[in-house]
Amino acid sequence: MRATLLLLLVAAAAAGVAVVGGAPTPGKQPNFVVLLVDDLGYGDISRFGGDDGRNISTPNINRLADEGLSLTQWIAPASMCTPARAAMQTGRFAVRSGMASTPVRILLDGSQPGGLPQSEWTVAEALKEQGYRTATSGKHHLGLGNYRDRNAHMPTRMGFDTYYGFPHTNLPDCEQGNEDPMRCYLFHDEEVVQQPMRMQNLTLQFTQHATDYIAEAAASGEPFFYLLSYLHVHTALFSSPWFEGRSGGGPFGDNVEEMDWSVGRVMEALREHGVADDTVVLFLSDQGPALEEADHAGTTGGLKGGKGQTYEGGIRVPAIAWGPGVGVPANHSVDTLVSTVDVMPTLVALAGGELPRDRLYDGKDISGVLLAPADGGAEPASPHEFYMHYCGTIVSAARHGNIKVHWRTANWTSTYMEDAPCEECCPFDPEVGIGLCMCDDPASIIYPDHAPLMYDMASDPRERHPLTPDNFPDYHREAALLRDARDAHVASVVEVRNQIHTLPNSKLKPCCNPPSCECDNPLPFTPPALERRSDL
Repeated sequence: MRATLLLLLVAAAAAGVAVVGGAPTPGKQPNFVVLLVDDLGYGDISRFGGDDGRNISTPNINRLADEGLSLTQWIAPASMCTPARAAMQTGRFAVRSGMASTPVRILLDGSQPGGLPQSEWTVAEALKEQGYRTATSGKHHLGLGNYRDRNAHMPTRMGFDTYYGFPHTNLPDCEQGNEDPMRCYLFHDEEVVQQPMRMQNLTLQFTQHATDYIAEAAASGEPFFYLLSYLHVHTALFSSPWFEGRSGGGPFGDNVEEMDWSVGRVMEALREHGVADDTVVLFLSDQGPALEEADHAGTTGGLKGGKGQTYEGGIRVPAIAWGPGVGVPANHSVDTLVSTVDVMPTLVALAGGELPRDRLYDGKDISGVLLAPADGGAEPASPHEFYMHYCGTIVSAARHGNIKVHWRTANWTSTYMEDAPCEECCPFDPEVGIGLCMCDDPASIIYPDHAPLMYDMASDPRERHPLTPDNFPDYHREAALLRDARDAHVASVVEVRNQIHTLPNSKLKPCCNPPSCECDNPLPFTPPALERRSDL
């Protein structure tokens, strides 16, 4: 891999690719920083066509794109948090680890005994074998513990040396100022340090943890991997006093701008501590926006559907790779199909490692895409001949080159409900007061194998003009190829224990200082060099 990397670097230099900063240290393994945003839509970043009049400013993300590679066809391996994150950590679709489920698709409570099994090999574990330091902060959402070990599914048991964050997910119970102590708790490694967790300054704390760690790792001289997993921009929205009311885009805009500030601070830390030229940064969203949240949610930039669906609006996400010092071309974009499930195999390959051969991987090494010279020639080919789109445990859509087929699509609220809160969004559930896309909903639209809903992603990424036997001569051939590929893929999936269908248990609820379950020892942080906009 090092030889391949050097060849690509030489080719990039010969092609005149812009390099920002200096050169990588010869023979040194690259550092990796992954900035994972929650529910950010394809249309929420201006570099991906976002311009809906919300007046949201993202100068740091824009600079990342100016100095890096925009990946305009980055596909999430699932359109819900838990399975998408499981796939990123393992390089395998979540159905293989029991982290995909139907109808419930995510871990709903921190006291559930399910989570990512320790038998799975994670990106952090693989990098540790290559001599890397590892750390993470923010959202986890892959489980906490079980009856044998209360911390069995925590990041510290998945290869991360240290963790600071909320191991579950942001929910209405954690609304800023009304945080439920039994649902909202902040961890440092395996210890609860704040209960109830106070939302307002969490992003500042996660950022502080990241920048402190970068400083420490840089001083050690060892390669490092840091995953910063934001709670932004998932609802319930929250902002620190420095960002409350700062944007022109309301509470959602405030969330985006605070996240953008954090991206800037992380990049400053890499430069300040002299490791920017040896670092690859990936910025991406876990899946598309929750359209059901109306003006508290992001936008898809015109892509059809949203979170919870396998239309492009639910799975195509903004993604940027940055690493000019190690050969990632600057101010360039590619429209090659790549995926979050590729993160693990790619980072392992760039580190000089290999994946274990005792299991099947769905992810591919996309270093050839990330490091391809921006010489005006043909775009690098996708390593995915076929790509499966999961809804829960159901392969509801698939890709072959530019051709995408749907065998099952959501029944939208906006097709039958007057004054629907959103367009192209999931059926409204009066019990929970929000739309929910159920993969096995009897009202779903089902297409037969021989006549699926088909689109050409090259000419119609918004999925507005279906291909038919009348306008596409290869329709039946592509339908058959994708059906056979789906069936072969499904046959390769070995049934494992379902980790999502587990019941909450009060004995597993995190609690500091029992029986009060109250503590308040969060990480101190350096305030932003900005005027406070509120006194929260």
